[in-house]
Amino acid sequence: VKPDHAARPLWVCPDGRIFLESFSAVYKAAYDFLIAIAEPVCRPEVMHEYKLTPHSLYAAVSVGLDTDTILTVLNRLSKTQLPPAIGVYVRQCTTNYGKVKMVLQHNKFFVESANPKILQFLLQDDIVRR
Repeated sequence: VKPDHAARPLWVCPDGRIFLESFSAVYKAAYDFLIAIAEPVCRPEVMHEYKLTPHSLYAAVSVGLDTDTILTVLNRLSKTQLPPAIGVYVRQCTTNYGKVKMVLQHNKFFVESANPKILQFLLQDDIVRR
């Protein structure tokens, strides 16, 4: 537990569950952040539960939050040091965003990427190659 844990509203668990104290002085800011990065599980009066999922983290990155910002803010709001598994999970779920685009042209889908290595990797797949 961090020395100033009473001023921090989050408990972040290694399995991606996050608990938010609704009576915290920084509840509103923490709530807005959690809605952007996690899915609500249940929100009773005193303690709200959220879950980090691949989809919620992908959505967070798609609206402009980057991996380091997500981890920095989670750590800033957390009563304890972030479990190492959370850093690994967030990085796994967010680092591939935007590397490839599917584009529809003349009723056909095409894959575009600025990274030649990714295109070469994708071209090894028979379905993508067609």
